[in-house]
Amino acid sequence: MIPDLEIDVSIDGNIAIEQLQKKDYNVLLLDILMPEMDGYETVEYIRKKMKEPFSSIKIIAMTANATQSERENCINSGMNGYITKPLDQKDVMDNLIKVLII
Repeated sequence: MIPDLEIDVSIDGNIAIEQLQKKDYNVLLLDILMPEMDGYETVEYIRKKMKEPFSSIKIIAMTANATQSERENCINSGMNGYITKPLDQKDVMDNLIKVLII
């Protein structure tokens, strides 16, 4: 059974960063191809320019590019997990469990 989740949606990385500063989140799912500020730029900003506890939030990349090199780029950029689109419920839950427990 899937636990109750509270979800907020942002249309780009700038808005995600604004929301992150206003509310306590356990994890972010960042699409790699967002307008304005993409997922790579967003994770770089969070990891390098924000202070704790924001800079260490767990971040899972979402992308339609299901290649090993894309996965490596996401992890090397500071993402804690990686899921491909279209989203698979089991894959999402497995990633959430992995990043939130470790």
